[in-house]
Amino acid sequence: MKKLISLLLIVGLVVSGTGCSEKVEGASDDQSNGEKSNQVEEVDERDTIEIFGTVEAAEKKLITLQFPVRINDLIIDEGQQVGAEEKIMELDLLGQLDDYKSLENNIKVIEDQIVNQKIINDNLSSQLQKKENGLYNRSLPEIEAKQISYDIANSNYEEAKSDLEESDKLYQEGFISQDDYDNEKQNLYNLEKQILMEKSNLDLCIATVNSQIAELKTKLIENEKILSDLEEVQLTESKLKMEKITNQLKNNSDLKDTFIINSFNEGLIEKVYCEEGQVVNQGSPIVSLIDKSSIYVKGEVPEEFVGLVEEGATVNVIPVYDKTKSYEGVVTQISQVATNKNNEIIVIIDIQLHNIDENLKPNYNVNIEIEK
Repeated sequence: MKKLISLLLIVGLVVSGTGCSEKVEGASDDQSNGEKSNQVEEVDERDTIEIFGTVEAAEKKLITLQFPVRINDLIIDEGQQVGAEEKIMELDLLGQLDDYKSLENNIKVIEDQIVNQKIINDNLSSQLQKKENGLYNRSLPEIEAKQISYDIANSNYEEAKSDLEESDKLYQEGFISQDDYDNEKQNLYNLEKQILMEKSNLDLCIATVNSQIAELKTKLIENEKILSDLEEVQLTESKLKMEKITNQLKNNSDLKDTFIINSFNEGLIEKVYCEEGQVVNQGSPIVSLIDKSSIYVKGEVPEEFVGLVEEGATVNVIPVYDKTKSYEGVVTQISQVATNKNNEIIVIIDIQLHNIDENLKPNYNVNIEIEK
């Protein structure tokens, strides 16, 4: 009997223990389900979406020069902030300024030569025109003198000829002697020879003037070629070289005197490609700059949250390197194309920040909280 009671008690304890165990497990399941329910409610009730992103820059500039230079002094290092027109490095321009000054002087010399050559050409042209007009009008002093002599000889001849005709009548009538008549005939003959001589002198003078005109034309053509060479070749080539150097030295917003400068209002030195004392060849990179005002954040929104993000939504950006800092911003653009990254579909959004400082630099990783 005592053995039976003991057995019943053992069985009862086992059953009781099993029941308690089931109740505890049941209670545990209820509690677990309750916690899960609370977690879902917390997720659903959150006002922000948390995503990952990186700091980017829309405006960058790679500075190169179209002539070789030597780096004399690196004034600012990579990662540093630079103000408007702040000096970044000092250069040795390796004779570029000397070439510029030499071209300046050369252009001035050529321009003076052009002025003088134009005066020479104008004088030659004036002489030529005067000779041609004087020849046509017989108004040149040398021609005019010969023409007068020729005209006088003609006049004397005609007068003597008329006198001889009268003398011939008188001679026939016996009023003048044979000697006087012969003398008049000889005088007329001499005057005829005088006409021929004066005509020869006049023709020779005209030929001389024509030769002078031809010589002036040749000289004018030669001097016009000289002027054309000065204006169209020498001056043009020198000015083109000057324009090229001017664009490289004077009209280059990245170069001031012998210094590379920052042409942005606020910039960041992204990368320096050279060292002090190094000679940088034409077209080789020297330094790259970032326009600080163009810094923005590119966020990666998982596919399931895309519908909760809108343009204009308020954003809080927290750098991974220092989670005590935060930057306010706004969503400015949502990509219309999704991408696959690490087997996850994401949509890229752009975020404009309101309070950028020098601690937030491109390529930094950030956490992003977006208000729903």
